[in-house]
Amino acid sequence: MKLEIRNKLELSEFAYLIVFSFFIFSSIITYSTLNMSRILIYFARVIMLLVVVFFKIKSSSNKLLNILLLICFLFLAVAIKLHSGRWNALDIGMLMIGASNAKFINIAKTYRLVATITIVAIMLMFFLGLIDENIVYRGSVVRHSFGFIYATDLVALFFYILLADFYICNYENKKFTYRYPIYVIIALFSYKMCDARLGTICILMMIPAVLYLKRIRKRITRIEELILKYSISIFAAFTVILVQIYILYPRNKFIERMDALLSYRLYYSKIGVLRYGYKLFGQKVEMHGGDSKDYFFIDSSYMNIILVYGVISLICVCLIFTYITKISIKKCDYLLPFVIFMIAVNSFVGQQLLDIAYDVFLLSFLSKDGNKISMYNLIRRLKL
Repeated sequence: MKLEIRNKLELSEFAYLIVFSFFIFSSIITYSTLNMSRILIYFARVIMLLVVVFFKIKSSSNKLLNILLLICFLFLAVAIKLHSGRWNALDIGMLMIGASNAKFINIAKTYRLVATITIVAIMLMFFLGLIDENIVYRGSVVRHSFGFIYATDLVALFFYILLADFYICNYENKKFTYRYPIYVIIALFSYKMCDARLGTICILMMIPAVLYLKRIRKRITRIEELILKYSISIFAAFTVILVQIYILYPRNKFIERMDALLSYRLYYSKIGVLRYGYKLFGQKVEMHGGDSKDYFFIDSSYMNIILVYGVISLICVCLIFTYITKISIKKCDYLLPFVIFMIAVNSFVGQQLLDIAYDVFLLSFLSKDGNKISMYNLIRRLKL
């Protein structure tokens, strides 16, 4: 793995990337049919917590700020855990704080490498007959998962790995000549073998995105800038409002047709709101996927976050991504905001926005990345 370094990685960054690699590997494994105890992910979580706490407390500057950040994230994580039963907030909080010791380009490269190796290993174990797959039928169409629990898990990984590759190549100004056919092949594979129509569209979206990004780097309109700046907030608000309209007007023909195209994602979001309602810190939401007779699954990230993790969590996610895009656009760097825009589109139909096994771009919030977008420089300016 070729990391961006001057002479060598600092010990804190090296330690973070090693633990981050193990955490990503452990997280992705939980989405496979490999019968492994969840002790692996718990162990990775503990190691990450210890490494982050050690290096943040050991830091010679801003010790009080580092301690306050840790306490705030831990408080929010525990509150969400008590209400939703999930530790995702702790995982994201620890990885974000730890990322302040690492450059985001190195984090993205590490994610691309580890996620690719893991997905290849899982699929190889499936083809060798070491693990099974969960086959789901959509009508008469077979949806293969190739060693993963759901086909959508596999396709979502394809999307985020390719998105990390898209970011890295644009960051380093590499040519996409040989990448175009790779993106197309993976998209066609996702459509033909996994029947992931929306996931396929999101992958194919990266091809024209290369040309569009070149254009906005030279010339961008005020409307385009606003959309890039508030893309997550716009799609989050649009999704919540659309579901609310569906609740108020359940027989609306336009929304029904849209819902059919979205594989009835709006319908299940509507059921989720009617059944559970909105809570500040989330709640336990029982979901059943696959071929379950009592199928109930909320695919949209925005509805998933607001129902499972709470209103405060969705607001925090919107603020975090808006901060990232605003600072980046202020420096006339449109790469990361454009990547986040593509995540915003994908999150309308996929539930991975708040899942660190997929969305590595959450870590750009506090990452130390030279003149690139980060909150690290802001933290260094604070005098406590």
